[in-house]
Amino acid sequence: MTTGKEGSEKMTEMQEMQEIHRRAHAVLVLNAILDEIQRQDSVNEEGYPATRHGVRLGLANAEDELREAYDNWKLYKLSGNYDPVAAELVQCAAVIVRTIREIRNG
Repeated sequence: MTTGKEGSEKMTEMQEMQEIHRRAHAVLVLNAILDEIQRQDSVNEEGYPATRHGVRLGLANAEDELREAYDNWKLYKLSGNYDPVAAELVQCAAVIVRTIREIRNG
């Protein structure tokens, strides 16, 4: 059993390890989104121009990807396999980032 300073140091070490773990997962997620952005850019170079119609298209595509994620969640919720949900959410995030990129650069 740890007490006093030794116990608080252990907790700090545990918290540091948890933070490292969270950051590592964040990097993996961000890399997946960046890969998906690159894939989408290669398929559709125009993207979502910062115009009335371009932004609407980006929003509609993001909404479609989010609905697909929700549909996958309904299909897989009992199995606990959320990989298809995550894949759709990555696609949704990529569409959103591409839309924001065009708005900021447009």
